[in-house]
Amino acid sequence: MKTRTCQEFLSQRVEYPNRETIERIGAENALDLFRLAARDVPAYRHFLQSHGVDSTKIDRAALLSTVPVTNKKNYIEQYPLSERCWGGDVAVSHAIAASSGSTGTPLFWPRCIDQEFDGALIHERIFRDVFDVHMVKSTLFVNAFALGNWIAGMYTQHCVHLLQLRGLRICLASPGFSEDETLNVLRNFAPQFEQTIVAGHPPVLRMLLHAAKDRQWPIQQWNLRFLGAGEGVSESFRDSVLGLAGAVDPLRSFINIYGSADAGLMGFETPLSIACTRLLEQRPCLGQDLLSCSRPACVYQFDPRVKYLEVQKDSIVVSADAAMPLLRYDILDQGELLNWDAISAMGGTQLSSIMSAHRVSSAQWELPLVAIYGRRDIAVSLYAINLYPENFKRALEEQSLSTELTGRFAARKELLENHRDQLVLDVELRPGVVASGQLAQRIAAIVVSALKAVNGEYRRAYENLGVLLNPVVVLKPYQDPILFPPGKTKKLS
Repeated sequence: MKTRTCQEFLSQRVEYPNRETIERIGAENALDLFRLAARDVPAYRHFLQSHGVDSTKIDRAALLSTVPVTNKKNYIEQYPLSERCWGGDVAVSHAIAASSGSTGTPLFWPRCIDQEFDGALIHERIFRDVFDVHMVKSTLFVNAFALGNWIAGMYTQHCVHLLQLRGLRICLASPGFSEDETLNVLRNFAPQFEQTIVAGHPPVLRMLLHAAKDRQWPIQQWNLRFLGAGEGVSESFRDSVLGLAGAVDPLRSFINIYGSADAGLMGFETPLSIACTRLLEQRPCLGQDLLSCSRPACVYQFDPRVKYLEVQKDSIVVSADAAMPLLRYDILDQGELLNWDAISAMGGTQLSSIMSAHRVSSAQWELPLVAIYGRRDIAVSLYAINLYPENFKRALEEQSLSTELTGRFAARKELLENHRDQLVLDVELRPGVVASGQLAQRIAAIVVSALKAVNGEYRRAYENLGVLLNPVVVLKPYQDPILFPPGKTKKLS
C-alpha cells in the first residue's frame, strides 16, 4: 500500500509521458500490487490458494491475465472485511464509503489517504487543463453530490480541499443533494465569481439549470462549468446542458467522471475523449468497425499507473491499491479498451476537425482510452441511483400481488417534458387480470416501500426528491408480444 505523507503529496509533480510508457509503468505497478496482496492481504492469499494459484510463478505482468478474476460473489461476500484489508486490519483506512448492494445489504469500501491524493491530482489536471482554474481570477466550486457515506460527495469534497492546499484558488460550497440549497448558493454567489463549476449527477445538473431558467435567472452570464459522475451521458444530453448554460465549448465545459463506490475514480472525460465520443455518435458505422458492442459507448481516459484496467470477456476488471486493495476485480461494467491510433486513422478528417475547432491536441492527452457501455447487473439508473433487478423482484413477487402479476417486468427511465427523469415499470398481468388505475397505483406504492427498505441510495434520495422517484407503473397483458413474449423468463429488458 502506498504511504505518501501529506507533505509529499503537496510537493508532488505529476508527469505524463507517452502512452506506451504509462501503460508499461501501469502494468508493472499492477504486478507489484499483486505480489504484495498475495503476501499481505489474508483474504486474497486464501483466494489464490483456493484457486490453485502459486503467486510466485506470476513473475511478469503478462501473466496477470491468467489470475482468476475477483468479484462481489466470489471475494467480497466470502471474506470478512478486515481480512480483505492490508494485514487483516481495517484500521489502516482513512475513510469508509458505502453502497447499496443488489440485495439491499449495504457494502462498505475502506479507502486510504493515497486514494484521495490520486483523485485530487486527477481533479487538478481537469481543473487546470480543461477548466483553466489557474488562469482565472476566481472559481466557485459547488458540490451538489449527496454528502454522507455515499462516495461521490465526500470524495469530491476531499479532493477539492486537497487542491486548495496545493494552491489552487477555489472557493468551495457544499449544499449537497438539495435543489433548493444548491440554487440558493448559485443565485447568491455565482455572479460574484469569474467562473463556477457545479458538480453533481448529470440528471441533477440539468434539473438545476431548468429550475434556474424557470426563475428567469441570468445563468448564461455566470460562466458555468460542470463536473458529473454516477452515469454516462450522451452527446445530446451534454449539448442540452450546455445550451441551457450558454456554454459554447462542448469539449471543455462538461466533464464526466467514471467511477464507483468500490473502485473510486477510474477514468475521466477529456477534450480528446469527448471528441472521440462525438465522432462515434456522428458516425455509427465507425463504431461498428471499432467496437465489439452495438450499445452506445461513453469514452473516458484513465491513468493505468493509478487504476489498472483490463478487459475480461467484455467486462472491465480493475486492479487498484487501497485500504482494501482490488485485484483484477470485476466491477460489472461492460466495456473495452480503445486504440487511439485506430480511431485516428479511421476517423480521419472528421476527428481532426472536431479537435482543431476546439484547440485540442492529442499530444496533450497521452493516456489510454476506454469505452464503457454500462452495467450488467442493474435494471435502471435513476438520478445516479442504481436500482437492481432484485430490488423490483422483492416488490413484484410480494404475496399480495401474486394473484395479479406474473413477476416479469422491465424497468426503464423516460425524460419528461419538464426535463426530469421518470422511472417507468412495465409489469405483466396474469391471464384474465384486467388492468386498472387502482391496481397500478397499488403496485407503485408497494414498489416505493420495497425500494426504500432494500436500497439505501434510493431511501436517501427519496428524502430530498420525494414523489419524483415514484414509478409510473404500466400494466401489460399476459405474454405481451414485445416485452413479455412466451418463453422469455428474464425479469428485465
